[in-house]
Order: sequence, then C-alpha cells, then structure tokens
Amino acid sequence: GFDLSDPGAADVVSRVSVRSDWQGFTTDGGTITIDDSVVDLGTSTGSTGLFAGNYNNGTPPKTINADHVTIIGGGSGSKGVWAYAAAPGAKTTSSLTLTNSIVWGPETPLRVDAGNDGAQGGASTATIATSYSDWHGAPVENLGSNGAGGVTSGAGRLDVAPKLVDAATGDAHLEPGSPVVDKGDPSSAGPSKDRDGATRVADGDGKGGARRDMGAYELPDTTPPNTRLTSSLPKTATKATVRLSFASEAGATFTCKLDTAAWKKCRSPWKVSLSFGKHVLSVRARDTAGNVDPTPAKARIKRVR
Repeated sequence: GFDLSDPGAADVVSRVSVRSDWQGFTTDGGTITIDDSVVDLGTSTGSTGLFAGNYNNGTPPKTINADHVTIIGGGSGSKGVWAYAAAPGAKTTSSLTLTNSIVWGPETPLRVDAGNDGAQGGASTATIATSYSDWHGAPVENLGSNGAGGVTSGAGRLDVAPKLVDAATGDAHLEPGSPVVDKGDPSSAGPSKDRDGATRVADGDGKGGARRDMGAYELPDTTPPNTRLTSSLPKTATKATVRLSFASEAGATFTCKLDTAAWKKCRSPWKVSLSFGKHVLSVRARDTAGNVDPTPAKARIKRVR
C-alpha cells in the first residue's frame, strides 16, 4: 500500500485507508509516521499491516510510528505489526511504536525478529513498543544469535474484541458500546481529527469526561446532557423578579424560556421577571458535541398580589 525506501527520509501519512494483500505500510530505510488510518488485509495469507525491515544487509534504520491506526483482516500467517532486523551480514535496527491503535484480525498481532552472523560488531535490534492499544494474541519474539530488542506493552493495553461495524467488509468504525471507546491516551497529545475528519476527542461512552478512542475512528458523542436545577422556587411569590440556578456537564451552554416564549441563551442564575399568575420556567443544556437535553428542567411558580 505504501512503501518508503529512502534512508534518512521521513514521510507523514494521515487519514488514509489501505487495502493490501501483502504489506499495508513498509519501510526498508527511513521513517514513516502514520495517524488516523486503516489497514485492511482482507483474507490474504502471509500479509503484514506495518512492516519495518529489509532482508538484505542494508544498515539504515527502519522506523514506523503509528498513532490511531486500525489493522484488520488477514489470513493464515498474517501479521499485524512486524519489526525485522535479522539480515545475517549487517548490524541493523528496526523499530515500531503503536499508540491508540487496534490490531484485530491478523494471526500474529506483533512480531520482532533480530540477529546477525556475529561478525558485525554488535547485536541487531528489533523493537515494538505499544501503549493505549488493543491487540489480541501472543506476540512473537524471535531473537536469534546477536539479536536484541523485543515487544514492550506499555500503559493502557487492552485485549478485547473492539466491536467494529463490519470488519469483514472493511468498515472499521466503532459501534456504540465498543470497549475501546474513551480508552486511548488520556493526555492531550495526539491528532485532533479522526479518519473521517471528525473531532477526535469526544465523550463517546456518555459517561462524562471526553477522552480519545483507540483506532482510526472516534465514536461521536450522541448522548444528550442532563439539565438539573441547583436552586428551587417557592410555589408562590409576591415579588416581580426571581432567580433560578442550574447546571449540567462541563462545557455545556444553556437556553431558557418563560412559559411559551422562544428559547434564548441564558446563564445561571437566570433572572426572570414575572407577571401576575402561573408560570413555567424551562432550562435546557447543550453539550460541546451539540447534543441538546430533550427533557428540559422546569420550575413552576405563581405570582400573587
């Protein structure tokens, strides 16, 4: 799908989808940085999602940095992420980092191969470092003679079926209720858009506290906020003006209305002028994703002489 063969070069790839029966992204010299992308291996045998390595004795470093990448599909002998530094006649280095990503489908999720013939002045090194990623199965560490490195599973690792919409047809969007929603890196680092160009950090699980999802796609926040009154009104009042306080989730804005009037922007506390008679004060919240509370909070009061 994407092949970098240029020692010392650095390529950046964002928000793409690759369908490959061999290698989704590969470098035999140079650095590839990928974010918010999908690699679909179909049902192909012996295929690899991300491959950093070369089989000849070339010594330039080979590096892939993947953030928010989803790797799906793969038949017999397929590998999700592979760092190879085992050419016999050279001291070589291959490395991959996998952050906020999903590897679900390939027979072997992660594999490292390292070694040389012992006449190269030191060990060849192959490393894979993962954090806040979901991958299934046991990694393979094939460290032969004069081989070093291995797989490092850092913070936030999951091993759960990610609940994709339809991986068999290449649709790697997350379903509502996916266990990888809001399970990415909790820090602010990372891309701001997902594969679709949608806002990356959303409260997709509706539990409050937006956090990035794992994988190429962010599940949007479709959960409406809840508006609650933080003060009460008496049943009757003789004064013409009353104040009503309210709140909702962090970042929410509000609209208010008196009786059947139009909704207008408001802040807590809301100062309301009342005519004589019965009245209904309504408040509704709107969250940062644009969801509006369908059940506004209401307070009833009667102004008497």
